[in-house]
Amino acid sequence: MLSEKTISEIREWRSEALKRKGVVNQLKIPSERQEWFEANPLPLECRNELVSYYDAGTGFKIIAKELGISYTQTRRLLIDWLGVDTRKGTSVITDTLRKRRSENAKGEKSNFFDWLSKRPEQAKKQTKSIQGWYKRKNGELVWLRSCLEYIYAKWLDSNNIEWKAEVKVLRGDGETYRPDFFIYRDGELKKIVEIKGNFFDNRDSRSEKAKRVADKHGVELEIVFDITPYLEQNTYYHKELKLWKKSARLFEEK
Repeated sequence: MLSEKTISEIREWRSEALKRKGVVNQLKIPSERQEWFEANPLPLECRNELVSYYDAGTGFKIIAKELGISYTQTRRLLIDWLGVDTRKGTSVITDTLRKRRSENAKGEKSNFFDWLSKRPEQAKKQTKSIQGWYKRKNGELVWLRSCLEYIYAKWLDSNNIEWKAEVKVLRGDGETYRPDFFIYRDGELKKIVEIKGNFFDNRDSRSEKAKRVADKHGVELEIVFDITPYLEQNTYYHKELKLWKKSARLFEEK
Protein backbone atom coordinates (compact mmCIF):
# COMPACT_ATOMS: atom_id res chain seq x y z
CA MET A 1 0.00 0.00 0.00
CA LEU A 2 1.23 3.50 -0.84
CA SER A 3 2.15 5.75 2.07
CA GLU A 4 -0.18 8.61 2.97
CA LYS A 5 2.62 11.07 2.17
CA THR A 6 3.08 9.67 -1.34
CA ILE A 7 -0.66 9.63 -2.02
CA SER A 8 -0.96 13.24 -0.85
CA GLU A 9 1.99 14.42 -2.99
CA ILE A 10 0.73 12.61 -6.11
CA ARG A 11 -2.73 14.11 -5.72
CA GLU A 12 -1.35 17.61 -5.25
CA TRP A 13 1.11 17.24 -8.18
CA ARG A 14 -1.61 15.86 -10.44
CA SER A 15 -4.02 18.63 -9.45
CA GLU A 16 -1.48 21.28 -10.43
CA ALA A 17 -0.75 19.50 -13.74
CA LEU A 18 -4.44 19.48 -14.69
CA LYS A 19 -4.52 23.27 -14.45
CA ARG A 20 -2.30 23.41 -17.56
CA LYS A 21 -3.43 22.72 -21.12
CA GLY A 22 -2.34 19.27 -22.27
CA VAL A 23 -3.18 19.32 -25.99
CA VAL A 24 -0.26 19.18 -28.44
CA ASN A 25 -0.88 21.24 -31.56
CA GLN A 26 -0.13 20.20 -35.15
CA LEU A 27 3.28 21.91 -35.04
CA LYS A 28 4.35 19.44 -32.34
CA ILE A 29 5.10 22.31 -29.98
CA PRO A 30 5.20 21.01 -26.39
CA SER A 31 1.99 21.73 -24.53
CA GLU A 32 1.81 23.92 -21.47
CA ARG A 33 1.43 20.78 -19.35
CA GLN A 34 4.50 19.09 -20.86
CA GLU A 35 6.60 22.14 -20.15
CA TRP A 36 5.29 22.18 -16.59
CA PHE A 37 6.25 18.48 -16.17
CA GLU A 38 9.82 19.26 -17.17
CA ALA A 39 10.03 22.16 -14.74
CA ASN A 40 8.14 20.42 -11.92
CA PRO A 41 8.77 16.65 -11.96
CA LEU A 42 7.13 14.45 -9.38
CA PRO A 43 9.48 14.20 -6.35
CA LEU A 44 11.90 11.32 -6.95
CA GLU A 45 11.16 9.54 -3.67
CA CYS A 46 7.44 9.68 -4.39
CA ARG A 47 7.89 8.49 -7.99
CA ASN A 48 10.13 5.59 -6.94
CA GLU A 49 7.59 4.39 -4.39
CA LEU A 50 4.78 4.44 -6.95
CA VAL A 51 6.83 2.66 -9.63
CA SER A 52 8.11 0.05 -7.16
CA TYR A 53 4.55 -0.57 -6.00
CA TYR A 54 3.48 -1.18 -9.60
CA ASP A 55 6.55 -3.31 -10.41
CA ALA A 56 5.78 -5.50 -7.38
CA GLY A 57 2.68 -6.69 -9.22
CA THR A 58 0.03 -4.20 -8.11
CA GLY A 59 -2.57 -3.45 -10.80
CA PHE A 60 -3.95 -0.17 -12.10
CA LYS A 61 -7.31 -0.70 -10.37
CA ILE A 62 -5.74 -1.05 -6.93
CA ILE A 63 -3.55 2.01 -7.42
CA ALA A 64 -6.54 3.96 -8.75
CA LYS A 65 -8.55 3.08 -5.65
CA GLU A 66 -5.77 4.25 -3.31
CA LEU A 67 -5.27 7.51 -5.21
CA GLY A 68 -8.99 8.15 -5.49
CA ILE A 69 -8.97 8.49 -9.29
CA SER A 70 -10.31 6.43 -12.17
CA TYR A 71 -8.64 3.47 -13.88
CA THR A 72 -8.12 5.53 -17.08
CA GLN A 73 -6.65 8.44 -15.14
CA THR A 74 -4.25 6.05 -13.40
CA ARG A 75 -3.05 4.62 -16.71
CA ARG A 76 -2.50 8.14 -18.03
CA LEU A 77 -0.59 9.08 -14.89
CA LEU A 78 1.82 6.13 -15.08
CA ILE A 79 2.20 5.78 -18.85
CA ASP A 80 1.83 9.26 -20.32
CA TRP A 81 2.90 11.49 -17.46
CA LEU A 82 5.56 9.40 -15.71
CA GLY A 83 6.70 7.23 -18.63
CA VAL A 84 6.52 3.98 -16.65
CA ASP A 85 7.27 0.80 -18.63
CA THR A 86 4.02 -1.07 -17.99
CA ARG A 87 3.27 -4.78 -18.25
CA LYS A 88 1.86 -6.20 -21.50
CA GLY A 89 0.44 -9.47 -22.79
CA THR A 90 0.44 -12.45 -20.44
CA SER A 91 2.49 -10.57 -17.86
CA VAL A 92 -0.43 -8.24 -17.08
CA ILE A 93 -1.86 -10.69 -14.52
CA THR A 94 0.77 -11.05 -11.79
CA ASP A 95 0.98 -13.43 -8.84
CA THR A 96 0.13 -10.50 -6.59
CA LEU A 97 -3.08 -9.86 -8.51
CA ARG A 98 -3.99 -13.55 -8.54
CA LYS A 99 -3.54 -13.74 -4.78
CA ARG A 100 -5.61 -10.61 -4.16
CA ARG A 101 -8.40 -11.81 -6.47
CA SER A 102 -8.44 -15.17 -4.71
CA GLU A 103 -8.75 -13.47 -1.32
CA ASN A 104 -11.52 -11.18 -2.56
CA ALA A 105 -13.51 -14.14 -3.87
CA LYS A 106 -13.66 -15.85 -0.48
CA GLY A 107 -15.55 -15.26 2.75
CA GLU A 108 -16.88 -11.85 3.67
CA LYS A 109 -14.90 -10.14 0.90
CA SER A 110 -16.86 -12.00 -1.75
CA ASN A 111 -19.64 -10.07 -3.52
CA PHE A 112 -21.87 -13.10 -2.98
CA PHE A 113 -21.27 -13.42 0.78
CA ASP A 114 -24.64 -13.49 2.59
CA TRP A 115 -26.17 -11.88 -0.51
CA LEU A 116 -29.70 -13.08 0.22
CA SER A 117 -29.93 -11.18 3.51
CA LYS A 118 -28.68 -8.06 1.70
CA ARG A 119 -31.23 -8.49 -1.10
CA PRO A 120 -34.24 -10.26 0.45
CA GLU A 121 -36.40 -9.36 -2.55
CA GLN A 122 -34.40 -11.87 -4.60
CA ALA A 123 -35.81 -14.73 -2.51
CA LYS A 124 -39.29 -14.04 -3.82
CA LYS A 125 -38.33 -13.06 -7.36
CA GLN A 126 -39.27 -15.50 -10.12
CA THR A 127 -36.25 -15.82 -12.41
CA LYS A 128 -35.71 -17.58 -15.72
CA SER A 129 -34.69 -20.81 -13.99
CA ILE A 130 -37.37 -21.61 -11.42
CA GLN A 131 -36.16 -23.96 -8.70
CA GLY A 132 -38.34 -26.07 -6.47
CA TRP A 133 -39.48 -29.48 -5.27
CA TYR A 134 -40.73 -32.21 -7.59
CA LYS A 135 -42.84 -34.99 -6.11
CA ARG A 136 -42.11 -38.37 -7.66
CA LYS A 137 -44.59 -41.22 -8.05
CA ASN A 138 -43.21 -42.88 -4.93
CA GLY A 139 -43.78 -39.70 -2.91
CA GLU A 140 -40.11 -38.72 -2.76
CA LEU A 141 -39.40 -34.99 -3.03
CA VAL A 142 -36.50 -34.05 -5.30
CA TRP A 143 -35.06 -30.55 -5.67
CA LEU A 144 -34.85 -29.49 -9.34
CA ARG A 145 -33.31 -26.32 -10.74
CA SER A 146 -35.46 -25.54 -13.76
CA CYS A 147 -38.60 -26.36 -15.71
CA LEU A 148 -36.43 -28.26 -18.20
CA GLU A 149 -35.27 -30.58 -15.41
CA TYR A 150 -38.91 -30.96 -14.29
CA ILE A 151 -39.98 -32.06 -17.78
CA TYR A 152 -37.10 -34.52 -18.02
CA ALA A 153 -37.79 -35.94 -14.53
CA LYS A 154 -41.46 -36.52 -15.42
CA TRP A 155 -40.37 -38.34 -18.59
CA LEU A 156 -38.03 -40.58 -16.60
CA ASP A 157 -40.78 -41.47 -14.12
CA SER A 158 -43.35 -42.12 -16.86
CA ASN A 159 -40.90 -44.58 -18.44
CA ASN A 160 -40.09 -46.24 -15.10
CA ILE A 161 -36.40 -45.34 -15.38
CA GLU A 162 -34.32 -45.51 -12.21
CA TRP A 163 -32.75 -42.09 -11.54
CA LYS A 164 -31.44 -39.61 -9.01
CA ALA A 165 -30.68 -35.88 -9.28
CA GLU A 166 -27.35 -34.27 -8.30
CA VAL A 167 -26.69 -36.85 -5.60
CA LYS A 168 -22.89 -36.73 -5.74
CA VAL A 169 -19.84 -35.18 -7.31
CA LEU A 170 -17.86 -37.19 -9.83
CA ARG A 171 -14.10 -36.68 -9.87
CA GLY A 172 -11.90 -36.73 -12.94
CA ASP A 173 -8.25 -35.88 -13.50
CA GLY A 174 -7.90 -32.84 -11.28
CA GLU A 175 -11.50 -31.68 -11.80
CA THR A 176 -14.95 -32.32 -10.36
CA TYR A 177 -18.37 -32.42 -11.95
CA ARG A 178 -21.91 -32.82 -10.60
CA PRO A 179 -24.33 -34.11 -13.29
CA ASP A 180 -27.96 -33.02 -13.30
CA PHE A 181 -29.23 -36.61 -13.45
CA PHE A 182 -27.81 -40.05 -12.68
CA ILE A 183 -29.42 -42.93 -14.60
CA TYR A 184 -29.20 -46.46 -13.14
CA ARG A 185 -29.96 -49.97 -14.30
CA ASP A 186 -30.34 -52.62 -11.59
CA GLY A 187 -28.69 -50.26 -9.14
CA GLU A 188 -25.59 -49.65 -11.29
CA LEU A 189 -24.79 -46.22 -12.72
CA LYS A 190 -25.06 -46.35 -16.50
CA LYS A 191 -25.49 -42.79 -17.70
CA ILE A 192 -25.18 -39.19 -16.57
CA VAL A 193 -27.34 -36.43 -18.04
CA GLU A 194 -26.77 -32.70 -18.38
CA ILE A 195 -29.81 -30.51 -19.14
CA LYS A 196 -28.77 -27.51 -21.19
CA GLY A 197 -31.58 -26.10 -23.30
CA ASN A 198 -31.24 -24.70 -26.79
CA PHE A 199 -29.37 -21.55 -25.70
CA PHE A 200 -26.18 -23.59 -25.12
CA ASP A 201 -24.05 -25.71 -27.40
CA ASN A 202 -21.78 -28.69 -26.78
CA ARG A 203 -18.67 -26.52 -26.90
CA ASP A 204 -19.24 -24.76 -23.57
CA SER A 205 -16.78 -25.56 -20.78
CA ARG A 206 -19.24 -27.52 -18.61
CA SER A 207 -20.14 -29.83 -21.51
CA GLU A 208 -16.47 -30.49 -22.22
CA LYS A 209 -15.85 -31.28 -18.56
CA ALA A 210 -18.86 -33.62 -18.53
CA LYS A 211 -17.42 -35.57 -21.46
CA ARG A 212 -14.04 -36.00 -19.75
CA VAL A 213 -15.55 -37.12 -16.44
CA ALA A 214 -17.98 -39.53 -18.14
CA ASP A 215 -15.09 -41.14 -20.01
CA LYS A 216 -13.12 -41.39 -16.77
CA HIS A 217 -15.97 -43.28 -15.05
CA GLY A 218 -16.87 -45.38 -18.07
CA VAL A 219 -20.49 -44.22 -18.28
CA GLU A 220 -22.61 -42.85 -21.08
CA LEU A 221 -23.18 -39.09 -21.30
CA GLU A 222 -26.33 -37.44 -22.61
CA ILE A 223 -26.52 -33.66 -23.04
CA VAL A 224 -30.09 -32.47 -23.62
CA PHE A 225 -30.31 -29.32 -25.71
CA ASP A 226 -33.86 -29.81 -27.02
CA ILE A 227 -36.43 -30.77 -24.36
CA THR A 228 -39.24 -31.23 -26.91
CA PRO A 229 -38.85 -35.03 -27.31
CA TYR A 230 -39.39 -35.42 -23.55
CA LEU A 231 -42.67 -33.51 -23.39
CA GLU A 232 -45.77 -35.55 -22.67
CA GLN A 233 -48.15 -36.11 -25.55
CA ASN A 234 -50.60 -33.27 -26.26
CA THR A 235 -48.71 -30.76 -24.12
CA TYR A 236 -46.21 -27.94 -24.69
CA TYR A 237 -43.47 -26.12 -22.80
CA HIS A 238 -45.46 -23.17 -21.45
CA LYS A 239 -48.13 -25.48 -20.09
CA GLU A 240 -45.44 -27.50 -18.32
CA LEU A 241 -43.92 -24.26 -17.02
CA LYS A 242 -47.21 -23.34 -15.32
CA LEU A 243 -47.43 -26.81 -13.76
CA TRP A 244 -43.82 -26.55 -12.55
CA LYS A 245 -44.43 -23.16 -10.93
CA LYS A 246 -47.40 -24.59 -9.11
CA SER A 247 -45.47 -27.70 -8.01
CA ALA A 248 -42.45 -25.68 -6.88
CA ARG A 249 -44.63 -23.40 -4.71
CA LEU A 250 -46.73 -26.27 -3.36
CA PHE A 251 -43.75 -28.01 -1.74
CA GLU A 252 -41.50 -24.99 -1.07
CA GLU A 253 -41.90 -25.38 2.71
CA LYS A 254 -40.70 -28.98 2.69
